[in-house]
Amino acid sequence: MTAVVERTDFNKKIRKEFDRIQKSNKEFKRAGKKQKRVLAAKDAIRWTNLGLLNPSSGSYLVIGAVLCIDRPPEWWDAQDQGEIQLHEQILERVEEPADCTVCGVGGLLVAKCMRFDKYAVSYQFDRDMALETCEAGDGLADLFSNAQLALIECAFEQWTTANSEFGYISEEAQFKASEFGFKYNDAKERFIAIMRNIVKNEGTFKP
Repeated sequence: MTAVVERTDFNKKIRKEFDRIQKSNKEFKRAGKKQKRVLAAKDAIRWTNLGLLNPSSGSYLVIGAVLCIDRPPEWWDAQDQGEIQLHEQILERVEEPADCTVCGVGGLLVAKCMRFDKYAVSYQFDRDMALETCEAGDGLADLFSNAQLALIECAFEQWTTANSEFGYISEEAQFKASEFGFKYNDAKERFIAIMRNIVKNEGTFKP
């Protein structure tokens, strides 16, 4: 018999917001890419203000330890085979604020998957999980180009010389992106500013 998990108040709040999004999601199922990018950016801002997303340089997405390790074997088998959606991983693992650390790209991935999740991840351990560049890029490839992800990454990480792992962008583009990022010393403020820019420009980041 599986143990009953006593959810924290924070986890309940996150689940309540997730349920609200799902109930309001039907009208957006056929939305175009631009509208979905805007929705993802708006959701990213809301998730940040609710405390789910903890913007921080250096990691695409790091999620805390799983809430309930007393899962039946078939649940862990499904996870190991990549059959557990990313939003399910997050809802199970995030227990307190700052349990979900993201960069600019990682925060968009979380927001997108909490609304339009079609992205399964596979992990064979019950401690912290983290995504690499290719995994984050794959999860957003249906909405954002590599050039856009590179601009977002350079702006959030405040890179002036290093090229993004998502692909080459011109020195001029990188300079504009990093200059945008340098306007905001605080990572949370910088992340929200990037998301607001995407909303303002109808789904495109234009530093």
